[in-house]
Amino acid sequence: MTDLRTLGGTSSVAKGINKSGQVVGWSDNSSGERRAFLYDSTNGMKDLNDSIPADLGWTLYEAAGINTEGKIAASSYGNTTPDPSIVCDYESGMGPPVGAALVLSPTTTANYEVQDLGTLGGYYSRARSINNSSNVVGYSYTAPCGGELAFFYDESADPMMRGLIMHEARGLYNSGKVVGYVQEYINGMCVDVGSGNDCWRAVLYDSATKQMQYLGDLRGTYPMGWRGVFGSGCKWHKRLRRRGRDVRYPRRFLRG
Repeated sequence: MTDLRTLGGTSSVAKGINKSGQVVGWSDNSSGERRAFLYDSTNGMKDLNDSIPADLGWTLYEAAGINTEGKIAASSYGNTTPDPSIVCDYESGMGPPVGAALVLSPTTTANYEVQDLGTLGGYYSRARSINNSSNVVGYSYTAPCGGELAFFYDESADPMMRGLIMHEARGLYNSGKVVGYVQEYINGMCVDVGSGNDCWRAVLYDSATKQMQYLGDLRGTYPMGWRGVFGSGCKWHKRLRRRGRDVRYPRRFLRG
């Protein structure tokens, strides 16, 4: 076991590693601020904010994954100004959440080019994983004040960022398979299979076949009796409506 240390604060969390042994994650710095880091055995832990152009206005607070080319899926805040007339919390007067999912591409051994992946309609997105094809998954708000939805980002697609019918995408394999979770509701209530408010369901999505698979749980239960793989399209959507479920997501698993 190797202690990667911190950026001067009390905590650090590793999020991803590539075959070269480079590790990314987040750490508190000496001021208690959360910052994205890159670690390797030669240089130790480095604040990735020191490796991007300072005039961009981004503050990188997390690096979630790194591929074989050294490209990093990261998340940041700053450099985005929401509409000042939008209020999301009327008690505090707080405006829309702001943040961006990014890809950092190495230009030299110490510097990175920053690519903003955009959002699905709001002012907030967050990167969770990157594969060796530089596809990225994470989640984004679909409206200024919320509407969280997973995304799949592909440079070769149009549009490049598309929504997935899951609450959040957490991992991405080189084949394009995505793991994440959905929230299951019946008539606005959490599905209850014995633990009270049991809303979360692990899922596997295949971007090639565009099919979603519920993975069940350790008790062998599946939401609403569903088992195995099911495809996309309106037929699935209408069947769920007939069974009394509140469908809170778009009809297709991969939105165009």
